Amino acid sequence: MKIIFAPAKEMKIDKISTEKPIYTVTTQAIIQTLQAQSDDQLKKLYKISDQQVSQVKDYIRQLNTGPAYQALDLYNGLAFRQFIVDDADTAIASYLDQHFRILSALYGPIKATDPIRPYRLDFNTPLKVEGQNLRHLWGSDFNDFFEKGETVLNLASQEFSGMLDQDRYHWVDFEFYEYDPNKANRLKKHSTISKKGRGKMVAFLASNQIKNLTDIKKFDADGYQFESNYSNDKKFVFIKQRS
Repeated sequence: MKIIFAPAKEMKIDKISTEKPIYTVTTQAIIQTLQAQSDDQLKKLYKISDQQVSQVKDYIRQLNTGPAYQALDLYNGLAFRQFIVDDADTAIASYLDQHFRILSALYGPIKATDPIRPYRLDFNTPLKVEGQNLRHLWGSDFNDFFEKGETVLNLASQEFSGMLDQDRYHWVDFEFYEYDPNKANRLKKHSTISKKGRGKMVAFLASNQIKNLTDIKKFDADGYQFESNYSNDKKFVFIKQRS
């Protein structure tokens, strides 16, 4: 069983890893292309200001030799902030290392403990590498990191989960809603709800060492409940009840 997760733009750089990243050929090609961009090209590529381009350039400049961080220590987006891993809890760390994969546009699928360097890149960035956009450049390579037929719990956004061929796996999507009596269907969903729900689900899976689909339905963090009427074998829906 694998849990797939989207990376985050927000990063924290307070726990340097003693290990160094090992780059794939694709990652190396992306880095070389980024390092060849001028300031004006970077501003256009990322749609950023003169002030913001300085940080992006620092990230790019240090991709070959800068300090590295374990992936789970580096990413600091809203979803990641929902689960804090205690370094002393070897059971949770082992579970995440075995089951948890972050889908990166720069590094490909990575483990929680893989050393990586800070970067800014996603699949919506219109970068051309060897004449191809990032999706075409990676092609079907993401599938090589997963076993055909294994269960994949999709806790990533469509931007990243779309890099995998769902038909190769026992694929399960997740949807998170909040009860809202003011809505016509009494359900509310937006990106903040989804990100928090995904993060809390990872915390639940790792803390309870979940390895089967039945036990996933017991997820009840923050008042969430599994909703069988909206769910099926390929989609698990959880609704946060009114407090």
